[in-house]
Amino acid sequence: MQTLPLERLIAAVFLAIIAGCVDAVGFTELGGYFVSFMSGNSTRLGLHIATHEWRPALFTFGLIALFVGGAAAGALIVDHAGRAGAAAILLVEALILAVAATLLDGPKPLMGAVMLPPAMGLSNAFLLGEGGVRVGLTYMTGTLVRIGTGLTALGTPGRGRAVLLDIMLWLALVGGVVLGGIGRVRFGGAVLLAPVAALVLIGLVEGFALRRPRA
Repeated sequence: MQTLPLERLIAAVFLAIIAGCVDAVGFTELGGYFVSFMSGNSTRLGLHIATHEWRPALFTFGLIALFVGGAAAGALIVDHAGRAGAAAILLVEALILAVAATLLDGPKPLMGAVMLPPAMGLSNAFLLGEGGVRVGLTYMTGTLVRIGTGLTALGTPGRGRAVLLDIMLWLALVGGVVLGGIGRVRFGGAVLLAPVAALVLIGLVEGFALRRPRA
């Protein structure tokens, strides 16, 4: 994280907030399944298989596959679009969430909910263009591990800043969950329009940044 440019750090924090909001909506809509935290879904998949609950197991596997497919699509976008890849990922994600917001309050809310995992998979490809940097933006297990291991080396030059950045990323996701949970109750699926607007704004900023010559 600390090797990223400032504008990418800011974007990453906002994407973590968005991920928390989206995951709160998906978790509520799907009755305890995640749309961004695939470790949790993997645990549920294993338990469904252990108890011979094949339909829930297939559904859970489908959520995981959609997330992986979204991440793969994001990587392909970065490979083919180059510097424009990050902006393209954000705008595609915004489009998916906008459609999902409409469906969630319609007669087939499940169709809207299953659009959320690929959107979250896409989001995790946002930083791939930065020299292959891979930072989880929609799940925080690795981030929490870095926080824990980093706390033991706070006296090492540069480690303190790295830990603070990871803590900030974790707090951003938790804050997004709070906002998403409150917004889902008050506004229904329309709460996703806030992440849509934020993604479009960040995507436009990314697009304008392409006009600047690289150092």
